[in-house]
Amino acid sequence: MDCAGAVYGAAEADRCGACDADPATDCRLDCAGVWGGGAAVDACGVCGGDRACLDCAGVAHGGAAEDRCGACDADPANDCAQDCAGVWGGAAALDACGACGGDGAACRGDGCGVHADCAACRVGGCGWCLASASCVEDRPRQCGPGADHVGAAGLRLSCGDELPAVLRPEPQPEPQLLPAEPEPGPEPLREMPRSTSGADIRPPDTVARMAIVVMLWCLIRRPV
Repeated sequence: MDCAGAVYGAAEADRCGACDADPATDCRLDCAGVWGGGAAVDACGVCGGDRACLDCAGVAHGGAAEDRCGACDADPANDCAQDCAGVWGGAAALDACGACGGDGAACRGDGCGVHADCAACRVGGCGWCLASASCVEDRPRQCGPGADHVGAAGLRLSCGDELPAVLRPEPQPEPQLLPAEPEPGPEPLREMPRSTSGADIRPPDTVARMAIVVMLWCLIRRPV
């Protein structure tokens, strides 16, 4: 008799105590070693695991992850950001006056003085006085007569700009130092010319002096 009580029957009891004649229905040993157990190896290769190695795209050991807005990808550069109101993926932004979600009206015109630096002053449509480091309305001569300021009405359009080319002084070439000329030295002694007879040819002033000496000698030697 088989396990079902049939004479010469084919039924057999499997490891789990089930009696039938179909071996395909016999209980199996699970990954934990339990006959008829429910443990199985997950996609990560772990027996009885919870597929913890899968990323948000269902890839085992993948690099995709959900950002704060629920988008799943492997590129952290496009993750949503938190706006100025603290909302992830929100569109609120600081206006020119530094107000979250504002339209910049609070610091236009007479409100230019609220800006403490050149960049914020120019974003607010105002002019930045360079000498006094203050923000004023962008109009000519707002920083004093002839004073330069950053703005559409000033000499500079944006913070850090150089003067426009039409107002920029032309570079002057460096003076070239000429080598000093040597001071003239004493003239060399010139040899007195000689006559064809070999006698010295004396200059006229020497001849005149000799004539005077001869005349004086004659006067002295003349008898009284």
